[in-house]
Amino acid sequence: ATRPRDRVQSHRGLRASVVGWRLTEHWLRRRPAAVQVWLPEAQIIALPVARLTGISTRVMAIRSMANAVSLSRVARMGLLVAAKCSTAVVANSDAVALDPGWPTGDYPRFVIRNGVQIPPAPARPAVQPARAVVVANLRPIKGHDALLEALARLPSPPMTDLVGSGPLKSQIEAKIQSFSLSDHVTLVGG
Repeated sequence: ATRPRDRVQSHRGLRASVVGWRLTEHWLRRRPAAVQVWLPEAQIIALPVARLTGISTRVMAIRSMANAVSLSRVARMGLLVAAKCSTAVVANSDAVALDPGWPTGDYPRFVIRNGVQIPPAPARPAVQPARAVVVANLRPIKGHDALLEALARLPSPPMTDLVGSGPLKSQIEAKIQSFSLSDHVTLVGG
């Protein structure tokens, strides 16, 4: 959407219809063989459209615990329809795949883990101190507040870069200060 979200809330159904129509036209022109869709708002529209336009592989991807997302009753029903229109439901972890809060019916969920290479040997902090880099939008669902609270409890927190931008930037900066983490946590980004 090019307008602020609060200005289009009252026109959500109309907006969804327009997006669905445009997506239908686009996919009928382009004829993709596969579509993978994240985020509930997109899944509710895109997966039924993908099925209607004959896209053979339609993947619904879930990447967080259901309790981290507010879903209205209508959105829950929309996600169930979206799951029925998909050919696979994939999750990025076992916990997300097993989460009963996602309204995807009895469809099996497959796990495709995030691409992180685990080192073969254990870490040696005396040789190379721990360093963390978190790349994420600065939004409540990302859990920066929980991370900062956890870091504040450690006797010697690792150097941590928070890379991203978003509406919580000033609150995160304030928490870094209030938890005395300025020597350990750097906020990088817009």
